[in-house]
Amino acid sequence: MKNFKKILALLTATAMITASAAIPVFAEDADDAAEETVVEVLDVEEEVVEDETVEDDTVELFDSSSLPEAVDGKITLTQDVTLTGLYTFTDSVTLDLNGYTITSTAAFDYSSSSTSFALKIPSGVTVTVMDSGTDGTITTAATYSLFNVAGSLILNSGTLNLDASSVSGSSAAACVQLESNGAFEMTGGKVSATAGNRSVYGVYAKSGSSGVTMSDGEISVTSNSTSTTYYATGINCATSTLTMTGGSVTVTSTNATARGIQAVNSTANISGGSVTAESTGSGSAQGVYTDKSGATVTISGGSVTSTAATDSNATGIVINANGPSVTISGDATVSAEGTAILAQKATTVAQGSTITIEGGSVSGATAIEIAASSTSNVTTITGGEVTATNGNVISVGDSAESDITISGGTISATADAISIGESADADVAISATIIVPEGSATVNRSESSSGTTAKVEDETPIATTAPDVDIELSGSTVTITGDEVTNAALNYVGEQLGDTNYTNLTVTKTDTATYTSYESDTDDKDITAETLTVEIEPQVSYTYTTAGGETVEVSPEPLDTTGKAATVTIPLGDKFGSATSVTVQHIYTDSNGETRYEYFKDTPVESNSVTVTTYNGFSTWIIYTTNNNSLPSSISVQLEATSDESVYNIKLVSNDGVEINRFTSAQLQFNLEEITGSIGYTIKAGDAINLVESDDDVYEFNIDGKTLLSDLDNMITPGSTDDGVISDITGTEIVIGQVLFGGYGTFDFSVVSSYDDSQVHITSKTNNLVVTYEVDGTYPLEINDTTGGEAILENITLKQATQKLTINMMFPNSITTQGPDYNAMLVTVTQADGTVTEYNVGKDMTYTNSDGKTNAYIITQTEIDTTNSYYGYSFNIALPKNLRHTLEFSGDGYRTYRTSVLLEDDATVTVWNNVMDSDTTVVEVDGTVAATDKVTFLAGDIVADENINLYDLSAVVSYFGKSDIGGGVWKYDETYVKYDLNRDGKIDSKDIAMVLVSWDN
Repeated sequence: MKNFKKILALLTATAMITASAAIPVFAEDADDAAEETVVEVLDVEEEVVEDETVEDDTVELFDSSSLPEAVDGKITLTQDVTLTGLYTFTDSVTLDLNGYTITSTAAFDYSSSSTSFALKIPSGVTVTVMDSGTDGTITTAATYSLFNVAGSLILNSGTLNLDASSVSGSSAAACVQLESNGAFEMTGGKVSATAGNRSVYGVYAKSGSSGVTMSDGEISVTSNSTSTTYYATGINCATSTLTMTGGSVTVTSTNATARGIQAVNSTANISGGSVTAESTGSGSAQGVYTDKSGATVTISGGSVTSTAATDSNATGIVINANGPSVTISGDATVSAEGTAILAQKATTVAQGSTITIEGGSVSGATAIEIAASSTSNVTTITGGEVTATNGNVISVGDSAESDITISGGTISATADAISIGESADADVAISATIIVPEGSATVNRSESSSGTTAKVEDETPIATTAPDVDIELSGSTVTITGDEVTNAALNYVGEQLGDTNYTNLTVTKTDTATYTSYESDTDDKDITAETLTVEIEPQVSYTYTTAGGETVEVSPEPLDTTGKAATVTIPLGDKFGSATSVTVQHIYTDSNGETRYEYFKDTPVESNSVTVTTYNGFSTWIIYTTNNNSLPSSISVQLEATSDESVYNIKLVSNDGVEINRFTSAQLQFNLEEITGSIGYTIKAGDAINLVESDDDVYEFNIDGKTLLSDLDNMITPGSTDDGVISDITGTEIVIGQVLFGGYGTFDFSVVSSYDDSQVHITSKTNNLVVTYEVDGTYPLEINDTTGGEAILENITLKQATQKLTINMMFPNSITTQGPDYNAMLVTVTQADGTVTEYNVGKDMTYTNSDGKTNAYIITQTEIDTTNSYYGYSFNIALPKNLRHTLEFSGDGYRTYRTSVLLEDDATVTVWNNVMDSDTTVVEVDGTVAATDKVTFLAGDIVADENINLYDLSAVVSYFGKSDIGGGVWKYDETYVKYDLNRDGKIDSKDIAMVLVSWDN
């Protein structure tokens, strides 16, 4: 009886609390809640303890002025770190930035080697930097270099940033500096360096270092110097080596000299990637700079590009003529707005350089320049394309010495092929085709260049090649289809007519341009025409659909008519037979970059053309008749690659060009076969299409009529500024969805051709009848058929691609005042391939041992919502991209909650412990809400009967007043954990309130 009275008294007290007290809970009415509630209970043996308001702020989980200790050879950041002095790595380690930032504020001192850099890697130590999160960065603004490396530095991901923009001085700053035997390997991530009035390097490999290896990633260097005396260099090698197979090096400056790569007495092998130097002010831009006899630069792939505000300041490759050798081969590209390759005069040591072009492409205003007074230079061209865009292919300066041999390749100039200056001594041997303009010379020798010899085999001063135009002969009239008539084109006309001597060649191109006094090289045939007319077919721009449904496209000549009335006449020819009127659809892009549509109904056909007036520029035109009932004879399913190697479009294509009219639905089965690794896939619906997975690997694609407008009269009208609307899904090619691959490895994937229920439904243009396309049906659906397009992917290799998933578990109070075990709550992540990982967020969260050392785990408490002071566990994990993963949240006293996320981009999953008044975001992908809910990780279902009611309330009230039950940092009394719903170390009115606010849920 006494126990019954006790329980009754407790329940009565609870009712009093409910009726009279404003209770602070995690709901909208929490703003008016009282901070404290004192409960007086009669006839209760246990002492009643007054509730204490928790005022804990976010807990700092380790010393943020130093890096945490490594665990199993890995340091993983769980918060930002500020280093106030030099940090030295003593052991080889992997440093995972995990989306956080390390900032060094070490004082800058040029005179002291111990304070001139932020992080030091001694000899014998290897540090690998990665970032399993997003935007992880190591940065400094006050040191000579960010990293000083005598051991090895490997950058896989993340950003290394040196900001020296506010520091001036004669010494150069470097983001990564390699000492003797130091090595830097870059497989991803970014190296960034910025400087003001001082020189700056992205990576500086000092003499004796082991050098730089770069296969991916980005090196970006920026100089804002107001002086031309400084340099900005992406990679600087001094008596060292560089191997570059991929990635990009970009250097941008205003007045300082911009150099992509500098190799002094060093070996540089570039077989891939891009090197770009750009000057926007008075400075020079040099893609690659090399010096001294031990320097060897080999470019067999990738690109070297140089641009400058003044074209003459841009040089692709600069050779300081002290004996370096440069070789261009393979598919390499070297281009500059000024000189592509410059061998400049040396001033201090013996001169001499070697330029060898075996392949690739070299182009500049001048392709190759041998500077005045330079000596012992050798240039050999055996292949590739060497082009002068505004001058000579090779210029030999005054008093220079040079040997030039051209035995292959394509050599094109806009002036003389080779120009030799005064008092120069050049030996030239040519046995290849040289293209120069009429009136120019293959070798133009100054009268005073008496020491020059030139041998041109076969004496062919001008050779001709076919221009990039199509030529059709018709009697004495030649038609050239194209935008330009060049001398090369005219030469080719002569070749097509044979060895004919003729004059007064007249060219008509829109208006008239005349070339006169053209004569062929030989005169052994009679004159066939005194005057030849070359007519240039004008370029028109439109896309139209034939009566049979075929779409015809012609390349556009843009009209700048946006916002002005422009009349457009579109020739139809006989494409529409005897049609007297057509409907014209205009697809254009508005000022905001959005695609818009305007329609011209019942446009009359006159003289086999239609004329309309638009106020929206000139883009794509589609013309069709409204009474055409033609259907495609067959439709094929295709898998179309996109710019993302892990994403393919699922496309329906009309095999005979007849429009697929008003797509309605489709049903397809897919098959994935792994060869190596672990691969998964997800099917995503296209625009205005709903997706249903009806069986294993079988998907239905159904039109979403809510997003489409079928009434043509409601379309945009000519001259209107209203938005256009697509009326239906119609076209010769239709994307109905995408397949997104996740994971890594090699695989085959296909649309299953043997699936009997494969179907596509479209609508006839007359009577709106549904037409079904089936495999082997009356209207065939072609799958995995080479004649109708491929729907199979074979031996596709996919690299492991991941995205960051942020997991938030929100509470209305700080929850880390107790020991880690006391806070135990479990997050279970099941990946698409079945891999299960558990995160015990209480036990795994970061804490400090009794000896003061920090255990660094990835899970930390943070203030998730600073406005409402909502705290919780928040942590990031990386999961395979483009796959759906399942998350389960569980904990003592909480109802287990499950949700899933399709990880197309970085995503956030947030759960909370009460009932929301309205739908609230649970899953957000790349800023877009993907799932909402009112109830997630609900607190208070203590007896686990899926309903929060009197039984749960009684359970909490039974232990009302218990306090200090966390038991200190390392132990706790597990008896009371599930009743302490907000995990603040005591069972009080807040816990009762959490039950009441979720009552009957």
